[in-house]
Amino acid sequence: MNEHGAAKSRLVWTLPVIFGLSTMFLWLWSVAEHRVQMQTALWTDDTTIPLVLAGGLNAPVATFAYPMYDLLYPDTSRLKRLGLVLGVILLWGYVGWTWDQRRQCRTVAARSRVVSILGVSFGIFTVCASIPMYHVGIIYKAAACIWAFSICRHFTRYWKGPPLSR
Repeated sequence: MNEHGAAKSRLVWTLPVIFGLSTMFLWLWSVAEHRVQMQTALWTDDTTIPLVLAGGLNAPVATFAYPMYDLLYPDTSRLKRLGLVLGVILLWGYVGWTWDQRRQCRTVAARSRVVSILGVSFGIFTVCASIPMYHVGIIYKAAACIWAFSICRHFTRYWKGPPLSR
């Protein structure tokens, strides 16, 4: 593999590790903070700031973890937590792969237009599902809007007609 080939696939592995570990760290911090809150109250459904930050970093995945404060309780299933971490790894793997591929020629095919329609629909779903959420705050909602814009922008580039090359 040449020097450029090694540099091409760097982010596809680096970003999932960084953001997967960051999400797990923020979640553990949030659980500890929630335990402190529970010592002073009988029950709380407040979402802690570290969990909101983790959700904002991974808004397309966190949208499916609603309500987010449910992740703080010990009775939350391991399958739900595992699904969240795997979703984060897949999300950032795709982002890394996209950034690694940004300098390569790309072509537009009918199949990629269908994928782009599905991608834009998912971006719109992300913002429509995130804005009315309770217990997440402005940080998460702003991050969800940024994610939705980025997702839509990424997928609409395939609508431009003839094959593209750089």
